[in-house]
Amino acid sequence: MVNRDVAADWFNTVTPRCMPIIRYAEILLNYAEARNEYLAMPDQKVYQAVEDIRKRAGLSPYALTPGLSQQEMRKIIWNERQKELAFEGHRFFDVRRWKIAENMENRQLHGTEPVRISGETKYSTINVRKRVFDKRMYLWPIPQSEVAKSADLLQNPGY
Repeated sequence: MVNRDVAADWFNTVTPRCMPIIRYAEILLNYAEARNEYLAMPDQKVYQAVEDIRKRAGLSPYALTPGLSQQEMRKIIWNERQKELAFEGHRFFDVRRWKIAENMENRQLHGTEPVRISGETKYSTINVRKRVFDKRMYLWPIPQSEVAKSADLLQNPGY
């Protein structure tokens, strides 16, 4: 999203640029995921959507193994989303939508600490933060001011 001519002097340059709202790769992945979940077995259109992304990324070979089951294709699509949409804010919502957050987010986060000894730098792994994900976190709490407006409106479970 940055012109290569100004990338070297990025902080001292003003350049007009557009922030993409949705990328073509995301459209293809959304299509492949929806079609895979709708059908009992992935068809050629699901394969084509995923392979188009892999081909654009320059993967060789980009073709998927034929005859994959719905579950196998689901795992491939999940992996493609994780890699292709990295650092774009999708993963937070993907793991919640797929209901795998309690497996993916209940973990210790690690960092790297450089230690300089006698002019030589060594890197050690350190614990940074322990993430905790509770199943109630799949749904966000409804503000109490809204719940209080009606006796028929119930708070989401766990809050």
